[in-house]
Amino acid sequence: MDLKARIPEIPANLGRDTFARVMPFLSVAVRSDQTSVPGTHLDLQFLGTKPTRQGHGVTSTLIRAIVTRADAESLPRYLETFEARNVSLHPSHGFTIEAGDPDSPIRGWGFLRA
Repeated sequence: MDLKARIPEIPANLGRDTFARVMPFLSVAVRSDQTSVPGTHLDLQFLGTKPTRQGHGVTSTLIRAIVTRADAESLPRYLETFEARNVSLHPSHGFTIEAGDPDSPIRGWGFLRA
């Protein structure tokens, strides 16, 4: 499936109000990704855990699986978080903080594992 071809469907699928709220977040994420990791890499996008499952190792299990695959393919990994409480999680998986836009109204951090 060509996901890029489906981008025009996003506003209708999300609804106009939700789309308007999401676009600033997406523009920060895309800009950060493009400047921090040029070339082929694995991008961990939209990784989240239900609040009732947080603190049970679900996110760590997912990150380990992706890191293992990327290591096998010798690809750098990039991920972002927009939650301050997640900043301490990613270094435990070998990620270092690479990006942040202090001028953005959206607080976020980009992480790289080369």
